[in-house]
Amino acid sequence: MGKSEGYDKYRYDSRVLYGTVSDGTGEHAVEDVRTPREMRLQEHSKREGNAGGKGRKRAIVLCLILFLFALTVFLADVLKGGSISSYVALFGGKSEKRTTYYAVYATHSTDAGISYKNAAAIQAEGGAGYVMKCGEEYYVMVSAYPSEAEANSVVEKHRNYGITEIKIYDFSAERHPTLASAESGKDLYKKAYEALYGAANEMASGLYGASELKKKLSPTREEIAAYEESFRGAVSGSEDAVAIEYKVQLKEMLAAFDNLLSHDKDLVAEARYYSVMILHSYSLFTEKYFK
Repeated sequence: MGKSEGYDKYRYDSRVLYGTVSDGTGEHAVEDVRTPREMRLQEHSKREGNAGGKGRKRAIVLCLILFLFALTVFLADVLKGGSISSYVALFGGKSEKRTTYYAVYATHSTDAGISYKNAAAIQAEGGAGYVMKCGEEYYVMVSAYPSEAEANSVVEKHRNYGITEIKIYDFSAERHPTLASAESGKDLYKKAYEALYGAANEMASGLYGASELKKKLSPTREEIAAYEESFRGAVSGSEDAVAIEYKVQLKEMLAAFDNLLSHDKDLVAEARYYSVMILHSYSLFTEKYFK
């Protein structure tokens, strides 16, 4: 409802209003040439102006209080070891569902040859030695961790180490219908990683040897093999690019376990190598199709 409508519903007298003014000698009638309607509109405009000014001041004060409160919470969280990345995602205007792993690297270089030489040295020490290319740099990975705190604990002991994120975007059969039959095994990569990551840590700590490692990993290997065969049969004759690439992912997981189970030496480094490889390969796949 506009201003004119708001005031038209009232009936005003069109008589001229009078007031009085004193000039020191007596009171004289002074004509007010405004109509009652004009006077009311002017008075209403003044009230609105005053109320609007007060309202804006209150809004500014409230915004300032909220900003200071949010800043206090943010600083407290960061000082306690929280990650700034979650705040960037929150205020960056774009929210993406994904799982993040934290890969610790020992060295990085634009020279692939140097990085592969460094990788061999890291493997000899029990690290993954997986070379991961990011942009123009080749990073030599030590291991990938499920939490930032675990990765930081390693970096604190090795000041020359660094951390890079491996982001895996949520699987979506809705976006790619040919992957509908893969829905039940969308987290298989996570099972494969966890089995290898856990086995490497337990073997490194001396809990068991090579034969126990193989027994521990065999059930996961069999699950991957059964799932790979099932998916391959489900999409046979109707594969598109995403289905073909997903089959490659499953084949790579299976090959990683087969290679590891066929070795007897350097199993800790091998398990870490394949755990990082599986995460990185699957990350590239999800970034391409689900980001």
